[in-house]
Amino acid sequence: MTDRGFGRRQGKAHTSLRPVAAVLVALPVAALIPVPFYNRVSPRVGGIPFFYWYQLSWTVLGGISAWAAYALLKKDECRRNASRGDEEGDWTRGDT
Repeated sequence: MTDRGFGRRQGKAHTSLRPVAAVLVALPVAALIPVPFYNRVSPRVGGIPFFYWYQLSWTVLGGISAWAAYALLKKDECRRNASRGDEEGDWTRGDT
């Protein structure tokens, strides 16, 4: 049986993108937890109180950040596979 070097980095070292993806996922949650921060009426945008448009904007931003986290995780997976010599799952070609 050959030693595949589990637990050790081989070749070119890559910085993991997983912590960045974790921050992107946690950001919308952390922004919506402190309700007293956004529990107010002003400023209004188009007549809509701050309480509502703040939450609605984080719904959109949360979707964007989830997509960005997914893209970073796929890129990180591709990097890890390439560093191991595994050519399967090149996310830029659309293969999974």
